[in-house]
Amino acid sequence: TGLFLPSSDVDICVLNTEAEDDASQLAHLADGIRDRDFVKRIRVIEAAKVPLVKIVDRESSVQCDISFGRRNGPDNVPLIKEYLSLYPGLRPLLLVVKCFLHQRGLNEVYKGGLGSYAVFLLVTSHLQMWQKNFPLAKWNLGSALVDFFDLYSRKFNFVNLSIRVRDGGGYVQKKQLYSRDANQMDLLSIEDPQDSSNELCRNGYAIPNVRRAFQHAYGILSKWHARTSGSFPSPLSCILRVDKLIWDRKNYVLLEQEAGVRS
Repeated sequence: TGLFLPSSDVDICVLNTEAEDDASQLAHLADGIRDRDFVKRIRVIEAAKVPLVKIVDRESSVQCDISFGRRNGPDNVPLIKEYLSLYPGLRPLLLVVKCFLHQRGLNEVYKGGLGSYAVFLLVTSHLQMWQKNFPLAKWNLGSALVDFFDLYSRKFNFVNLSIRVRDGGGYVQKKQLYSRDANQMDLLSIEDPQDSSNELCRNGYAIPNVRRAFQHAYGILSKWHARTSGSFPSPLSCILRVDKLIWDRKNYVLLEQEAGVRS
């Protein structure tokens, strides 16, 4: 899909195994690769909605998530490409938001954060609703980003509404689609466009932290001014940093590309 960052993980889905739902496969896989030279770190996460094995490559420090029998990742690719073609601003906005969440540790689903697919649907919904509500308005990526942070930090009704992107997009009363415990009503709800019975983010217990981060970003961006920015030469430099991880990953990829060309 071309939506990866220098800091992105590699997701691997193993299909057509004899017992796709057997958690012992995770343990067998972990045992099989634990002592391999390329593995820097390994962890089995069984309690997540999608159990997986997380490994870190020793040479590149790239993290890889391996799961069994989950076809939704590969099956979502055509849908993602369709929306990318419909909304040209989707790709750059999505990359900024993904990087923003990653640098704050709010992108891991098993920690209650927002995974890449959920972020993709959030940004898609934002652009859909903007197009519906302001069909004649002129907009740019900067204003779209500021409004995104504002919407999902202060304005969106997390208690009552679920987000829908299929059929042109919209909001649906959450109670009409899904049942929730009273103490979970303020968590984010997104209808899976491939399966309306599947509620995404229902276990996103870190959503309050995500909203606070979005609100902080909105406050900073809405007040930024070139003449008073000090050490921040651009609005994005106020909320994103080019850290060592990004530089190391980028340089590693460039070196690998150069090696491939020479060979």
